[in-house]
Amino acid sequence: MDIYSKLQAIATLLLAVGAIIVTFWTPNSFRWKLVIVFLFVVSAIVTVWLQEQKESRDKSRTENAQAELLNWQRGDPKNPPYVGYLKFINPVSNALTLKFTVENPSDFPAYEINVRVWNIDNLPGASASLEELLRHSITANIPSQAGHVSQIIGGVEILSTDNAKRFGAQFTTRIGSFGEKIRMQKVKDNWFFALQVTRSYPDNSSEVVFERVDSGFPLNEEGKVDWSMRP
Repeated sequence: MDIYSKLQAIATLLLAVGAIIVTFWTPNSFRWKLVIVFLFVVSAIVTVWLQEQKESRDKSRTENAQAELLNWQRGDPKNPPYVGYLKFINPVSNALTLKFTVENPSDFPAYEINVRVWNIDNLPGASASLEELLRHSITANIPSQAGHVSQIIGGVEILSTDNAKRFGAQFTTRIGSFGEKIRMQKVKDNWFFALQVTRSYPDNSSEVVFERVDSGFPLNEEGKVDWSMRP
């Protein structure tokens, strides 16, 4: 029995005791009559208040349970999946192998993840066919992915002569549609990364839901990452 139920039982017991006292003993003193009426009123108010608190708590528990069940069924809107990376540097050529991953940072599974990653600096022309676009992209369809799990979906080779690379990603899950910008910058032979995930809504609005920038990543004059799509 929880605390509210215990207190409510005590208040109800006081009401019952008061009713028994009044039944078998009718006080002649007006002062005692006032005391009994006061105790009845206080006990009744406390009983009603405890009942309201118990119902409010039960409602909150039910809403939390429903929200948690929805997260299990759809995925967690507060922690959507995103495209991450693993980097491997060849000690001889100093070339970088970049493996793209799908990360699920949530405690809940993610479902129906469809993702496409492309090299912004190496996009085919506007007249390119869908087949050609797909050849220049890394695509993956993941039916479900457990929480706090990373899955490799493909990789690219970065030449040792490259100093910066830009990638974009689009992905959908049961909880919505997302776009991602991935920036890479080499500083003194060390690669630094910046990620930004944006969620899109049916009314064409969007919001940034995740951003991670390595310490040491070069920033623009405003002290921010250059997320633009310009060459």
